[in-house]
Amino acid sequence: MNLTEKQIETYVQFPDELSKERRREVRRQIERDSEASLYFEWFKNYYAIYEELSKEEKRDAAVSIISMKPMIEDSESYRGIFILAAQSQSSKEHVIETLKTFASDEHNTLLRALYFKSRDEIKIHLLSNQIQKDDVLLFQIPASNLFFVSEPGGKVSVSVNELDPENVKEWDSFNVHIPVCTVSQNTQLSKKSYLAGRSAFTEDMIPIEIEKKENTVQLTPILNHNDPETNFLVLYRENQSMLFKMTDGVATVEQELLETEGVRLFFYN
Repeated sequence: MNLTEKQIETYVQFPDELSKERRREVRRQIERDSEASLYFEWFKNYYAIYEELSKEEKRDAAVSIISMKPMIEDSESYRGIFILAAQSQSSKEHVIETLKTFASDEHNTLLRALYFKSRDEIKIHLLSNQIQKDDVLLFQIPASNLFFVSEPGGKVSVSVNELDPENVKEWDSFNVHIPVCTVSQNTQLSKKSYLAGRSAFTEDMIPIEIEKKENTVQLTPILNHNDPETNFLVLYRENQSMLFKMTDGVATVEQELLETEGVRLFFYN
C-alpha cells in the first residue's frame, strides 16, 4: 500500500485539505489497492458513526476525564470486521477488527479499539470535540493501573504482547484523561525559575513553580483553590513521551530531560 493510514483518513475526514489532483490520485490508489480500500471503508464507517453521535444536542463543557460506556453497534456495517484475502496459504489474513466501541453522548466522544491482525497490534482511536489536534491524552486501561500515552490528537498503538485482544472485548468502561494544563517549553529550563502553563478550561495562564535539586527538578502547578489536584505529567518531545505519577501535586523529573528546546508538558487530574 503506497498510501499511509493518515492520508486515507484525511481523504475521508478532511478532503478539502487535499488538492483536486491529490484527491483524484488518492481515489485511484484506493480503487487499485485492496489494503488501501480496506482502510478507506473502515474510516468511512467510523466517521459515519461519529457524525450520528454528533447530531443531538450535547452539553459542551470542558472536562478533565471523559468516562465512556460500550456502544452497541446494531448493524453488520457497524460491527467493523474488514477482511482482505490472504495472498498465500502461509501468510496471515489482513484483518482490521473492531474489538470494542465506547461513547459518551454527554461529551460527544467516540473511541474504538482496533485489532490489526497482520501486525499483532491494537490501535485505540478517539474522536471528540473536547480535545485539540495537538493534545496528548492518557488512556486508562479498565480494571488496571495501566495507562497509555496517546500521539497528539488521540491515537495510540499497542503490541498484543502488552494488551490481549480478548481482554479488550471484555472492557465495560473506558476513561480518557484530557490535559488540564499545557506548557510549551521553547527555552532551556535551566534559564528559568518558573513556567507558565495554559489552562484547558479558561485559557488563563497557570504558574508552575520550579524547584531544582541536584539532578532533578520538581514542578508544581499553582492551581485555583477549587481546582482538583493534578496527578499525572507527560513530557513530550521529538515524538517521544514519558509519563510521571505526581505526589501531592508535585512532579519530579530528571533535569536533563528538560534541558532541550521544544519540550511540551501536559498535566492531568
